[in-house]
Amino acid sequence: MTRYSHLITDENRKWWTLGAMCFALFMIMLDNTVVNVALPSIQKDLGASISGLEWTVNGYTLSFAVLLATGGRLGDIFGRRLMFLTGVVIFALSSATAGLAPDETALVVSRIVQGVGAALMMPGTLSIITDAFPAHERGKAMGTWAGVSALALAVGPVLGGFLTEHVSWRAIFYLNIPVAIGAVLATLFAVRESRDTTVGREVDYAGVAVLTTGLTALVLALVEGNAWGWGSAGVIGLLALAVVALPAFVWVENRVKAPIVQFDLLSDRIRAEILGNRRGARDAFAPHLQENVAGVRVTQAFGRENRNAQCRRRPLRVVFQAVQGSQRCMGCGKRPLME
Repeated sequence: MTRYSHLITDENRKWWTLGAMCFALFMIMLDNTVVNVALPSIQKDLGASISGLEWTVNGYTLSFAVLLATGGRLGDIFGRRLMFLTGVVIFALSSATAGLAPDETALVVSRIVQGVGAALMMPGTLSIITDAFPAHERGKAMGTWAGVSALALAVGPVLGGFLTEHVSWRAIFYLNIPVAIGAVLATLFAVRESRDTTVGREVDYAGVAVLTTGLTALVLALVEGNAWGWGSAGVIGLLALAVVALPAFVWVENRVKAPIVQFDLLSDRIRAEILGNRRGARDAFAPHLQENVAGVRVTQAFGRENRNAQCRRRPLRVVFQAVQGSQRCMGCGKRPLME
């Protein structure tokens, strides 16, 4: 490694850092959408049930969403670089096992573990970038970060469809391995360790337990609502548990010395996150519905001139909007854009 260490200087270290974080971020966000169009091929190859296919998608989303805040807090305590690298390794190994999965159970377990790795990586990407760049350059760096995230979400269905149709559905998981290797090498070379020195090093075990319980119950109820029935005892029980646990999490966080989430920092972001997640959900599931309901092949879902010209333009539009929004924040602040 020391053979190439001269390539990284104090002047360009921040850009190497940005590249490493964007590599990993692209991998994380790509896996939110790339699998959807491969589900019919997975079902045919593994003989997977509808429930197994649902959990191939939802297992990743569930573990990612539930552990995201915890992953960020662990990075603040033990080091963001360390948690980021741990997450990349977990993600790469689970991608390999997903590609080699002999049945739907192995695939679902691999996807859940992938979500754990992503939850350890994701918070660190932005924190490490913020630490690496001076204040006057953070807008440019965050614009790049946001653009890469939007690009991965937008091209995921197209790339997944191409690989599934011309190579194999397993290739969508193997693709993560060289990307992860590149991210690890760049991080080891360029990224300096950082942590939050303004708070204690205590782990908020009570907050982790209550948040994990509440989010798991809520997401599981939403995922299985149609299958179990929205009026079933299981779904009602899970929703009731979420209604109790999530307010309890707020109560716990307001009374501990080192909370996982500081709620006074979230007020400006809530509406922007809701709008972004709504658009992401629409983009994620549209290709799967086209193939299964309309009978359109996975790459045709993005190639018909009379129906899907907008799909071909969407990646560039989303990237442009993400970068433009970040650059505008430099001039007018966050609040005017969100109100």
